[in-house]
Amino acid sequence: MDKQDIEFIEGLYVKPPNGKVDSDTGEWVQSAPDFVVCRLSFARERFTKWIEAKKDDYVNCQVLIAKNPEQDGSPKYYAKVDNWEPSVEVKKEIAQMKQEIEEDDIPF
Repeated sequence: MDKQDIEFIEGLYVKPPNGKVDSDTGEWVQSAPDFVVCRLSFARERFTKWIEAKKDDYVNCQVLIAKNPEQDGSPKYYAKVDNWEPSVEVKKEIAQMKQEIEEDDIPF
């Protein structure tokens, strides 16, 4: 997928867990518990306008960590729409497997 193909989620801002950059090592030190993955902020009007324009019942997304950190050294997070779909061949294989299961005379 090219960078031009990335669809960002308007009105959704992903931030790293609470923490700070260690002044001695220059490394990011997370102060939030380990089970906190990230923080999400929604700009309600922008996000609502964006999500209402979507036609599907579900919008899948991925939260990613950028290659380059923020200027202060903290990790840079972002969210993008996940439009992955199985290939045509895989869809055909799945359809064939479903048909075989339906045709199979399972006694239970």
